[in-house]
Amino acid sequence: MRYFAVLALLSFNEERTRELLDFLDRSNGWDENFPETIAEHLGVSAEEVTSTFQRVRRSFDELPGDTKIVHRDKPEFSSLLRETRDCPEFLFCRGHIELLSKPTVAVIGTRKSSTKGRQRGQKLAALLAKAG
Repeated sequence: MRYFAVLALLSFNEERTRELLDFLDRSNGWDENFPETIAEHLGVSAEEVTSTFQRVRRSFDELPGDTKIVHRDKPEFSSLLRETRDCPEFLFCRGHIELLSKPTVAVIGTRKSSTKGRQRGQKLAALLAKAG
């Protein structure tokens, strides 16, 4: 949750988020005064930090109960996804996460597909699913 709150405070800049989290970990900045520490480091108010953490906590509380959050350093994380340039820090998963380590196929389309393109995509997806 800390990661996502800091990420929101930093306008979703992942590099700066990792730097700040590393700083907080090294300096034991996660004590009861962490809102002030983060606020000082970012040049924002402690109230903004506290409010952002509360918003993120509420968002996490609203996740379905069977949601699993998998960090990219965990073995369950997709090894192929881990190799991509824009690999996310976390995956929010529901269902059978062991499937992340199985062979996969990606079907990539467009927002403005033609009727024929949608039909071909559906046929391809059905054939791939049937093949296992």
